[in-house]
Amino acid sequence: MQGSEWSLIAFTLLTQISVGGFIILSVFSRRYLSKIREDDVKPAKVKALVLLTGIALLALIVSFLHLGNPVNAIHALNNLSSSWLSREILFVSLFVAAMVVLTFSYIRSIGSVWFYNGLNLVAVVSGVLGVFSMSKVYMLDTIPVWDSITTPIQFFLSAFLLGGLVVILAGVLNPGHRKPDLKVPDYTKPIVEALVIMLILLLASLILWIVNVYLLSGGGLAEEKSLFILMSENSLFFYLRIVLMAVSILLIIYRLFSRSFLQMKSFLAILFVLVLLAEIMGRYLFYVSYIRIGI
Repeated sequence: MQGSEWSLIAFTLLTQISVGGFIILSVFSRRYLSKIREDDVKPAKVKALVLLTGIALLALIVSFLHLGNPVNAIHALNNLSSSWLSREILFVSLFVAAMVVLTFSYIRSIGSVWFYNGLNLVAVVSGVLGVFSMSKVYMLDTIPVWDSITTPIQFFLSAFLLGGLVVILAGVLNPGHRKPDLKVPDYTKPIVEALVIMLILLLASLILWIVNVYLLSGGGLAEEKSLFILMSENSLFFYLRIVLMAVSILLIIYRLFSRSFLQMKSFLAILFVLVLLAEIMGRYLFYVSYIRIGI
């Protein structure tokens, strides 16, 4: 695997983490945090925003390294009407810019509610369109293993899985990260709901992994070659990814049934590492399974 492909793994995953994380943060903020005094929840929200913005900026830097010259990104915008790559660059750039302005403004308490809501909307819409455009870049008729509905679904699953775990790790829903003197509502319900969401996403990702194998097994020669690359030449990563996802699922189920939601930091950190490793392996296998047909 070439170095440029490793930069693509980093760029796609980092971008998806920041987009998914920001959407999850927006949902959590409206569903759970809107009834709490802003001064009480602002430290955790600032931490999450800074983390996600830093990840988004890192993704942008990695994309420049892949392009070789930042000026190439400007030239790539010349084909917005016909190129999904141009649209990806535009939407990701808009997302990163919105995140930077929003994070700085929120930390400095600059702007009105309408200003924050407007930036929030720009970030969410551009982020979603950026991830969708990213998936469309790979859905080519000449590369059957990528030209499937499983590609955008997996990209968005990665976004919400990893991004959601980053937000939860930042302490937005974790009472173990809060000062003991704060009078806040019982956070058991939001934590349970967040873990259930992560569980559903993990199960969906595992099922999608199996469905993708099934689709490849019923395809043509190119699909058979891709399947051989996945399950034979890279069998260690293929099966290890399944094991990591299964372990993550079992850990969440155990935590939900034990109903112990205090001091969650270590548990969430372990869960994030397991899922991150699984997603890195999955994205690596995505690129190495590349088989082109035709000219």
